[in-house]
Amino acid sequence: MFERWCVVLLRGAGVGCALVWSTSAWGQAAVSQGYSIDIELMQPTFGHRSLSGVDVPLTHRDRTVRAGTLLQYQQAPLTLYDAVSNEEVGGVVTHRFSATVGASVDLQRFTLGVAAPLALSWGSEQPAFAADGVGAGDVALHARYVVARTPRDGLALGVRGGLRLPTGAQRSYLGEGRVRLAAGALLSANVGPLMVASDLGVRTRRPVETDEDFFAATEVAWSSGARLMLPDAARLSFNAQLLAVAGSQQFLMGGAENSLEMLAGVDIYPTSTTTLGLSAGRGLNQGYGTTDLRVLGNLVVELAPPVRQRGPMDVFWPPPPPVPPVKRLVDDGPPPPVRDTGAQLELSDPLMFEVRTARLLPESLPTLQAVADHINADPELGLIIVEGHASEEGEVDFNYELADKRARRIWELLLERGVAHQRITYRHFGETKPRDGELAASRRVEFGVAVRYDGPDQAPIYPATQRLPWSDDEVEVVSPQWPAVPGDLLEGDLDEATP
Repeated sequence: MFERWCVVLLRGAGVGCALVWSTSAWGQAAVSQGYSIDIELMQPTFGHRSLSGVDVPLTHRDRTVRAGTLLQYQQAPLTLYDAVSNEEVGGVVTHRFSATVGASVDLQRFTLGVAAPLALSWGSEQPAFAADGVGAGDVALHARYVVARTPRDGLALGVRGGLRLPTGAQRSYLGEGRVRLAAGALLSANVGPLMVASDLGVRTRRPVETDEDFFAATEVAWSSGARLMLPDAARLSFNAQLLAVAGSQQFLMGGAENSLEMLAGVDIYPTSTTTLGLSAGRGLNQGYGTTDLRVLGNLVVELAPPVRQRGPMDVFWPPPPPVPPVKRLVDDGPPPPVRDTGAQLELSDPLMFEVRTARLLPESLPTLQAVADHINADPELGLIIVEGHASEEGEVDFNYELADKRARRIWELLLERGVAHQRITYRHFGETKPRDGELAASRRVEFGVAVRYDGPDQAPIYPATQRLPWSDDEVEVVSPQWPAVPGDLLEGDLDEATP
C-alpha cells in the first residue's frame, strides 16, 4: 500500500516550458524502475489571492499578470506498506525537493495560467520501486471563470478547467503517459479580514494497476482553505489548508487511493505587488501523496496595469486661497488634534478603520470628536467636505465603494455629534489620488474647507435640531457663536467711534 509524499514547489517568474523540455530526458535517464504515476497532491494555480493549494474564484484588474515560484521539501512522499499487517516496509520516495514555476493573467472574469514542476528524489529504501534522481513533471495549463460575485467579493462563484501535458519524466512518480483533464467548481467568501475558499473537482488519469494494493485511476479532489488578514500596518496574514483526494476505485473507503493532508502558514506582503509565504504540514492518513512532513515557501509577484481614472474628479467647490503657514517661534508642546490650514483641516492622528470595512476603530473616536468640536466651535467654517481615499491595492470597484462608504460614515458620525447638515457633505475618490510610495497613507479620510464666512451677516441660522435619515433619531445641533462686538462699536455708536 502506498502512503505519504511531500512536495515543496518553488513558484517563480520566468522559467517555463523550456525548463521542462530540457530536463525531461535527464529525468528519464536517471530513473528506470518506478511507475508513471503523478503522486503530487498540491496543484498550484498562481491566481489572484489564491492559497498555495486552493484556487480562489477572484480576479484583479483586466490584464493583470502574475508570476511565482513554490518550493517544497517532502519527507516520505511515497511509502510501501505490507498489505496484510499494514506495517511500514520502507520508503519508495523517502525524500523529495521540488520546485514549480508558474504564471497567470486576468482577462476580465477569466484567468489563464501555466505551471511547470521540477523535482529531485533521493533516499529510496525499495530498489524494486525506486525512482531516485532529477526529473521534470507534467506541465499544467489551466483556465478559470468567475461566474458571479457580490460587491466587495463577499461571495464569489467560479468554474475551472485544465489539462496536464505528458511532458514529465516517466517511471519516476512525476508524470503520466497521456494528457490528463481537470474540472471543478470554486467558491469563496470574505467576511471582513477573513476569507474562506473551497475547490471541488475531478481529475482524470489513465488507470494504472501496480503490483501492490494500489490502483491509480480518475479521482475526486477537494481542497479548502482560510486566510486571516491582520491590520494593514502588519502586512501579514495567517492561512490554513486542507487537501483531500479520493480515488474512484476505493472512493472514501480508505486505502492508498484516498489522501488527506493539512497545512498552516503565514504570508508576508513586503510591497503591494509581492507575496512571500511559508507553510508546513503533514498527512492525516496513509493515502498516496500525503507526507510525514511538508515544508513549503512561495513567492508571487502581481503586476496590474495603470489605474483607469474614474469617479468624481472635479472639485465641487472652489478652493480657498492658500494661507501662508504660521511660524511657531516657541515649542509649546504637542500639536493640536485638529489644525486649520485654510484649505483643509489637518489631523495629528489619522482616522483608522477595520480592514476592508467602513467601521471606525475605537481608538479613532477621540480624533473624530475633536473634529466635531472644532467645526462646532468655529463659525467661519461654512462647508466642510469629507473626502474618502483608498490605496491602489485590490480591485478598482471595491476601492471606489470602500472610499465612498468610509467618507459617508464619517459624515454620519459628525451629524450625530451636532454638526449642522448645512455645514458638511462628503465625496469619494477611490484610488485615483494616491500618495506616492505610501500605501497606508493613501487609505485616508480628509476634510476640505470649501466655504468660509467673514462675519455673522453671511452665515445662515442653523436649526436647533436635525433628524438623522438612517435612524430617524433627532439630535441637537450645535450653532457656533461669533465673537461679541465690543460695546463701543455696537450699532448706533459707529459714528461716534469714527476718529
